[in-house]
Amino acid sequence: MRLAFAVPVVGLGLGFAAGLALIDGFAPPTAINVTANLRDNTASIAAFGDGWGPLEGAGVVLVERSAILALPLPRQAPSDLVLEVHAIASKAVPAGGAHLDVAVNGLSLGNWRLSGERVKRLLVPSHVAAGGPLAVTFATDAPGAVAVGKLVVQEMSLLEAFAGHLDDCRGGAVSGWAKSGLGSAPVAVRRGGRIVTTIMASVERPDLPPAGHPLDAGFRIALAPPVRPGETIEVVFPNGALVAGSPCRT
Repeated sequence: MRLAFAVPVVGLGLGFAAGLALIDGFAPPTAINVTANLRDNTASIAAFGDGWGPLEGAGVVLVERSAILALPLPRQAPSDLVLEVHAIASKAVPAGGAHLDVAVNGLSLGNWRLSGERVKRLLVPSHVAAGGPLAVTFATDAPGAVAVGKLVVQEMSLLEAFAGHLDDCRGGAVSGWAKSGLGSAPVAVRRGGRIVTTIMASVERPDLPPAGHPLDAGFRIALAPPVRPGETIEVVFPNGALVAGSPCRT
């Protein structure tokens, strides 16, 4: 694995967090909303360091089994972040697709099989994003066949157009689906009025695309201890709204 230099950030969009306003002349901190369009930067491939090569019109391609891109942030993350990865696999990938694993600052966030082009959202815990740029590590079993076209990192508060459903809360888990716009969405489980866990919906469910939802918008969250008879479980979006079907009472 070789360390790369900081990614040239094409768009550094800094929008105000939802609901904040100027009060007595005080300007609230701007929300983190950074886009690195790698398709437009292949001419300066040297800036990405070893392990990467240009793929015209697609982005930067992994020419080794793993490599790192350092994504600068405008300030320290005040809360969990959403990392959106736009990845492309060439026709030369193995049968069943190329394996792609993504980690940030040493923490593995997710892995999936890639055939063609796909957008994947991952949850970056705030403690992982604290201090300095995000060191995003990409690893694959098909070097030379997997490219990264764009990276977007933003605070959860900037997501919108939520939809989803809590399907079941019996036993030791809650399950359902959640999306924000065209991608999967983070959700949190609330027990006894307290948030106990937050995850990014990432379970692939073949029943979702025919209904117009992302394939990987499913979620199944293990609960410890298991749900007690008569207990109320709530699943909420980042804006505090309840997922449809919530609360669930056993």
